[in-house]
Amino acid sequence: MTVCVVTGTLAAYAFSRFAFRGRDQLMLGYLVVRMFPAVMMIIPLYVVMRGVGLVDSRFGLALAYTSFLLPLFVWMLKGFFDSAPKELESAARIDGSTRLGAMVRIVMPLARNGLLASSVFIAIAAWNEFLFALMLTTGQGSRTWPVGLQLMVGEFQLPWGVLAAGGILSIIPVIVLFAIVQRTMVQGLTAGAIKG
Repeated sequence: MTVCVVTGTLAAYAFSRFAFRGRDQLMLGYLVVRMFPAVMMIIPLYVVMRGVGLVDSRFGLALAYTSFLLPLFVWMLKGFFDSAPKELESAARIDGSTRLGAMVRIVMPLARNGLLASSVFIAIAAWNEFLFALMLTTGQGSRTWPVGLQLMVGEFQLPWGVLAAGGILSIIPVIVLFAIVQRTMVQGLTAGAIKG
């Protein structure tokens, strides 16, 4: 999630504020990546990860998550950056701020609710992801929570108590995250509903 937020914020800002050759094609490419099911990406991704020695590592799994979550994050955040007025950013640039300084001090506070909503969406998608974690990890130390729960189910046994406890424990971080950011997300949802 951290890689998506840092690189995705910079990429979304660049797509929102700069006009460069291939910009529309790249944004269309980001959208096309999301159209294909993850099953189609798993074999080439596994071959690449095995070639560089990142199979069964947390870093390799984080890179795999970034490959399919970053385009979605950039696509979502670009819309929020587009809604931020460019005049305030231009005024900050005239006052001597750098482009990065104007982004951090002017644009990001205006798009804070969108940044938060996109980050929460990406964090939940990464937390719940199952397929890549199942295929790219084999050791106990690198498996994710959903894969660990699934591997508890045996051919002749089904530990209902352990699975129920694991299911409850798996939703606690999501509930805590929503409890923390609920007010900001509701403000972001209702900001465009009221004029004046």
